[in-house]
Amino acid sequence: MILDLDGFKITQSSAKPGGTEFGLRVHDSHNTASLLFLFLTPATPHQNASSCLQGELQEVRKNMAGSFKDVKLNPESKDTQNFATMLISGKNGQHLYGFYGHEDQCLSIEVYSDPGNQLDLQTASAFLGRQKYDPSYRPTSSDKFVYATILYNTHQYRASVPVYADYIQSLPHDEGARVQRRVATDNMGMALGISGDVDGARKIFEDAIKQDPDYPLNYYNLACADAEQSKAADAKLHLQQAFDRKANVLSGEKMPDPTQDDSIQKLENNKQFWVFVQTLK
Repeated sequence: MILDLDGFKITQSSAKPGGTEFGLRVHDSHNTASLLFLFLTPATPHQNASSCLQGELQEVRKNMAGSFKDVKLNPESKDTQNFATMLISGKNGQHLYGFYGHEDQCLSIEVYSDPGNQLDLQTASAFLGRQKYDPSYRPTSSDKFVYATILYNTHQYRASVPVYADYIQSLPHDEGARVQRRVATDNMGMALGISGDVDGARKIFEDAIKQDPDYPLNYYNLACADAEQSKAADAKLHLQQAFDRKANVLSGEKMPDPTQDDSIQKLENNKQFWVFVQTLK
């Protein structure tokens, strides 16, 4: 989907693993909001705008239950061969939908008003008209990063790992991509660690140190892996290496406080180690 969100702000984002769904919730400065979902329909491999509409209509009827009033399939005659609309009326107001479909993809756009407000159909129709769908579009490197980060931020850590790996693989090996590579590597390694694959996280950060030996968080994250595996001596070494390089953090980034880190705290009972940790500034 190629979106024009002028006048609207993203308030929520969502994604499902394996590239099966991507969603946004947006809101303008008044009372109009929209949900936009691009999703795969493997059980229905021959989609078009009309079939995507019919599938959504069934779900809307089910979800609205007793509040459903009526549906108009062609509000203001905006439908085309590739774009279908419907206006749903219920006890809680009106919802304007737009649909695109191609092969096993559907793009569903729902525009609605805040509770207690009437939907401005002119605003809703104008918003729908600005959104585009290009079935030949291929994700860019930046798209992959956004998708991986949404998975990560919604605690789908394991699912984010292959997307981050694909993104990192797509980056050029030059100074211009250094910041992006550091951020993605950091997130990918932490995603592995959080999801229980400490050995996988360790390998990510060991490889990162070989490629980028000046970045302190590579060492810090490796120390966290050490602590998770009760390797106090290694954790001490890597923490010292991290803080020796603290001047090399990214702009706007700060070194973590190891005394507040869940992983490092697992070695808190090691008195010698913990005294050392408390000296790190």
